[in-house]
Amino acid sequence: MCPRPKAHELLGAKREADLLDEGGLWIIHGEAYDLSAFRERHPGGTTALDLCRGSDATDLFEQFHVMTDLHRAALRKYRVGGRAPATAAEPYSAFHEDVKAMVRDHFGGRGDAHKASWEHLGHMAVVFAVYAAGWRGWWAGDVVLGGLVLPVCAWLIMANFAHDGSHHAVSRKPWVNELALLTSSPLLYSYGSWYQQHCASHHLETNDPDSDVDVQHHPFTRWHRSMLRDSASMTGVVNLFWHFTAFLVSTINMSNVHPWKFVFVPWVQRHLLNQELPPYFSPDNDLYCDALKAAGKDAPHELAFFKVSGRMHRQGFMDGWRGGLAVASFLSSVAFLATPYFRFGPARAAALTLLPYLVTSAFFFTVTQISHVQAPCQKDQDRATGDFFKIQATTSLDYGVDSELWRFLTGGLNVQAIHHVLPVVNSCHYTKLYPKFYALCEKHGCAPANRPGILSAGYAHLKHIYDLGELYTGPHVE
Repeated sequence: MCPRPKAHELLGAKREADLLDEGGLWIIHGEAYDLSAFRERHPGGTTALDLCRGSDATDLFEQFHVMTDLHRAALRKYRVGGRAPATAAEPYSAFHEDVKAMVRDHFGGRGDAHKASWEHLGHMAVVFAVYAAGWRGWWAGDVVLGGLVLPVCAWLIMANFAHDGSHHAVSRKPWVNELALLTSSPLLYSYGSWYQQHCASHHLETNDPDSDVDVQHHPFTRWHRSMLRDSASMTGVVNLFWHFTAFLVSTINMSNVHPWKFVFVPWVQRHLLNQELPPYFSPDNDLYCDALKAAGKDAPHELAFFKVSGRMHRQGFMDGWRGGLAVASFLSSVAFLATPYFRFGPARAAALTLLPYLVTSAFFFTVTQISHVQAPCQKDQDRATGDFFKIQATTSLDYGVDSELWRFLTGGLNVQAIHHVLPVVNSCHYTKLYPKFYALCEKHGCAPANRPGILSAGYAHLKHIYDLGELYTGPHVE
């Protein structure tokens, strides 16, 4: 797979990020397209297009279209400068083409068979019923129902329903997927910041320490071997300690802090105060922050998050109804934290606010981190292939791959390799697809690392965190 041309090589000498951002264009397979006129007619909805507006959209473009190749022909007439040629500007990923053929054969070519099955939706209906009982208990001040049952059900709903909705994998109807994503609030993550953090960053830049939001959340933890930390104070035990603090607060951070920083404040600045976003939301915010540090001033650490958030705000992703949903999702989390203190005493109120977030955070952080923060998932030679889909397979570690129970308990995140290559396929299908998928990975030399179960995967993860704290830097390119 040849490296695709950079946008500035195609459209002029201006800085690539600035040019794309200002023009609101989409770069797909090295060509510039203006899809503004097509947005409202897009079968997958406007969100799928707006996620990558003002950026290189190639990888999302190919990820989203698995069951047909008609999207490539439909794209040509929107090319800036005239109709695009019938042939692609670069070879497609042979690995991904084989994976798509396997998926089409598995589902018999039926256009919606890769979305949520009726059996899966039936299981989720049961979880939602118990979830409703948990909410009733929470409102009544029952710590068992509101502090334990509620967050366990919230996790299962997020993992098996809301997460799939954010990847357009619940239904072919865009509005169904949008509503599904909203069910992650108020206990897991917020609507608007999740699109920024997960769909527009983590799934495109997995394990890239400069661009993957998930690697940059904690200012003190070393989650990637290329990240620099103060060697005088960093040890394996210290790294594990800071790692554990993230384990405790991940979901309260995603439900309250992230939407405040990356959705609510910039939304108010743009729509109510008519202000420009601060410089740390710019495409070159790393240069701005370097200047602050050189002047002895504090600078934000989540630069990848600020960068992708700034692009999406400037391109209007948070305007209109999506902005309203994003703000409402954030306010529901604020209400969850505040309401018990008006109804109960301090001790019970604290239990009903903090315990649910501790439970969901333990589930979320355990399941997500052990799949990516692993030594086999951070190898330079895998990223150097230049094949986006091979990188997605090799930056994940899978476990319990033949277990439907683990698939349901983790929402399919026990097999993150197939999820990252095929995010639009609903997680309920992963266990049956995995043997065929893994065989193709072996054929193309990109087989993901595997562990027999979550305990062995968890041990390897914690061992890697400890080694990173001891300033481990390998493995290197061979």
